Amino acid sequence: MVKLIDVHGEPIVVDPVEETSNIGELKHRVAIALGKRTSKITLLCGEKVLSDTRRIHEVAPLPDTEITVVIGKKAEQKVAFVDTEIGEPLTEVVEFPIQRHKQSSLCTMM
Repeated sequence: MVKLIDVHGEPIVVDPVEETSNIGELKHRVAIALGKRTSKITLLCGEKVLSDTRRIHEVAPLPDTEITVVIGKKAEQKVAFVDTEIGEPLTEVVEFPIQRHKQSSLCTMM
């Protein structure tokens, strides 16, 4: 099994995962162990960011390979536009500038 460490070199203990599993599964286990969302976790081997679809044995062929766990910053809160009739978020909001000295108009696509 690979060694998981944080950016300070401290070990991170997770439930065992098969070497043939993908990085996404390892990232999921790290997220559970740290109580974080998977989207906030980035795994590095050396200076390379590991892709979720790669297999563990492809990126870390030696059993003592160190993988560094980086936790991302708190996500920026974004404004969400919702269709009030059906209660679902709008797919896309595009801003069209009208004139330089006036406010822009918004066009929504569903």
